[in-house]
Amino acid sequence: WFDPYVRVGANYLRHDYTGLTFPVTDSYNDVTYAGYSENKPYTQGRADHFALSTGLGTNIWLTKNFGLGIQGDYVSTPVDKSRLANFWQASASLNFRFGNRDKDKDGVLDKDDLCSETPGLPEFQGCPDTDGDGVPDKDDNCPEVAGPVENNGCPWPDTDKDGVLDKDDACVDVAGPAENNGCPWPDTDNDGVLDKDDKCPNVPGLPEYKGCPKPQEAYAVEATGALKGIFFNFNKASIRSESNTKLDQAAEVIKSSNGGTFLVVGHTDVKGNANYNLKLSRERAASVVAALEARGVNPSQLKSKGVGSAEATVPASASNEERMKDRK
Repeated sequence: WFDPYVRVGANYLRHDYTGLTFPVTDSYNDVTYAGYSENKPYTQGRADHFALSTGLGTNIWLTKNFGLGIQGDYVSTPVDKSRLANFWQASASLNFRFGNRDKDKDGVLDKDDLCSETPGLPEFQGCPDTDGDGVPDKDDNCPEVAGPVENNGCPWPDTDKDGVLDKDDACVDVAGPAENNGCPWPDTDNDGVLDKDDKCPNVPGLPEYKGCPKPQEAYAVEATGALKGIFFNFNKASIRSESNTKLDQAAEVIKSSNGGTFLVVGHTDVKGNANYNLKLSRERAASVVAALEARGVNPSQLKSKGVGSAEATVPASASNEERMKDRK
């Protein structure tokens, strides 16, 4: 609104000096009166002057098209050096602007408006930015959807919808976490445990063992648990029928152990001769081995031995049903 300026201009002055009286020391139109003792009238009539004007001024715009002007000038005649034609002048003015249209009424004049038919923003030379993303619509490939300047005003795509923008996604067509640059974590051995969590990434395993195969110790515990439920007829090596389910379970455990070897130990109760009981326990262990082999267990995985009544826990005075716990 404050518009100062400096001006330099060339002027032409023509004045009629007829009848005017000047001091004898002045010179006009190449006529010098120096040496006269009194003032002389000027008799040459009109005089022409080339004048140079310099000045300062400012316009103060109160509205877009209306303002006040203040200007001061000094006019001199450098060619004929006339003192009469040298003068100061000052002026004040009311200023009106005409001809600068603003067709779309956006505050940017049409002459400066790159989008004169559409209201816009001064920072974009009168062009709009519909989505407010800092990219004017004329340069925006997605004018109604905000996006960065680096992508021409369009949002970065996320083709696989994994929350990782394609520009940062190493696997744009497959969803994956940001921690792995948008790629899914691999599972090399296809055991359902991702390599990042898999202690044995090249060997299929189980989640409870962090992707590693079940250890032989675990198979041994399972097989032992199943075989503890094997019962024998009194004073015989024959297996009671209610033990078949347990034998089936034990056989499956052993077959899934990836070639693990198992020792089957036979036991008797304390009743009877110790040597006889030792022999009977060996026969019972052999019976269990035979039953397991009959269920598909590889013979090379099985060994047996008997310990008789050495590990019996139920006294001889107990009933037959009670002492059955030691016959295993």
